[in-house]
Amino acid sequence: MSFKSLIDEIENNIHKILDDLSVYDIPFSVEPAKPGFGDVSSKISF
Repeated sequence: MSFKSLIDEIENNIHKILDDLSVYDIPFSVEPAKPGFGDVSSKISF
């Protein structure tokens, strides 16, 4: 699995979880993290 497909899978899973919780219209992104913050970060606005 490539890193891009892993990021896509994480984003799809977050979309599914939010849909299951009936939470809609929350913009977010999943992208490689900046150095020192791990491998992947997610920015979800509240």
